[in-house]
Amino acid sequence: MTSRARPSAVLVAVALLATGSEVRADPAPTLDGSVSFEFRGDAIIRSDDPSLEIIEAAPTIDAELDLRLADPLSIRASLIAESVFRSGPFQDRLVGDIGDIGAKAETLFVEYATGALTLYAGKINPPFGVGWDLTPGLYGTDFAEDYELTERIGFGGSVSLGGEGIGVHVLGASAFFLDTSVLSQSLIEDKGGVERSDGGPSNTGDPASFALTLDGGKLPGLPGLSYHAAISRQEGGRGAVADEAGYAFALHGEFPLGDGARLAPIVEIVRQVNDEAGPDDVTYVTAGVALLGGPWSLALSGTMRATDATGGPDTDDSLLQVSVGYAFGNGLSFELGYKATEVDSVDSDVVGALIAYEIEF
Repeated sequence: MTSRARPSAVLVAVALLATGSEVRADPAPTLDGSVSFEFRGDAIIRSDDPSLEIIEAAPTIDAELDLRLADPLSIRASLIAESVFRSGPFQDRLVGDIGDIGAKAETLFVEYATGALTLYAGKINPPFGVGWDLTPGLYGTDFAEDYELTERIGFGGSVSLGGEGIGVHVLGASAFFLDTSVLSQSLIEDKGGVERSDGGPSNTGDPASFALTLDGGKLPGLPGLSYHAAISRQEGGRGAVADEAGYAFALHGEFPLGDGARLAPIVEIVRQVNDEAGPDDVTYVTAGVALLGGPWSLALSGTMRATDATGGPDTDDSLLQVSVGYAFGNGLSFELGYKATEVDSVDSDVVGALIAYEIEF
């Protein structure tokens, strides 16, 4: 715990010197956040490999917490409880007892945020790419989650630049390593924490890996359009072939169509060199669009995943999905979807549904 507290103190001190601001004690700490309860079911209704034709249904609980200690200091956390049981060939994964649930802190960090400057340190999800978050649809993020950076120990920050006439641009940077502490383990049912011997990208025990990002929006003549550009380098852990390098670029936005309807498109390209600190290079191309009108949403999206393999055949995987959702306006929402995938030359068709209830406080 001490090693994570020191970067926090250094970052806050630098922020105070840079901004000339003072930390103002509030009368009492305040807690803001949200809790989301989800239940999702998926059925692989057809596959070239019959052993994959299974049904999966399980709950997930997500909590986003922001404990504001003194303006502008806060402690932020993302907590998740989900099923850790994994299905196998011809084996359905259905709702089990409480013993099937694992709960853990995905993030837990100190944040200093004031004006154009944000600094943070602790257990973080370093920014890289946006397709894993913004691609619309029930299955839109499935492939993009491959390159999402999660559960790292590190520090970073961002500064907002620009202004009227040139748009808003946010430059960010972070340094990190994979979490192998007790925080990588889950409570109730432990699916096993991460160890240094597991190897993999950024599993080094020191913040030798980094990510740099540039995000922008409110561009002259294109007020609804935003962009994201990022590079990352993750030093390989034990047994790694090479360090992983990542490159991402995305355009996304939301545009009014009239009568309250909106169109939200996204396009993203991500290149992973020495993916997972191994010998192969992987390229992701994602495109999607959501039509939003009142409580209804209709989403169409797809991702191509091309692997340039070393010492083996190249592969081209694909995902195409369509889904429709309805938000009831009281925190309750429902989504129904279909996806067609080709993974390792195996075609599969999947249908699924998600019901969610979110409480904000």
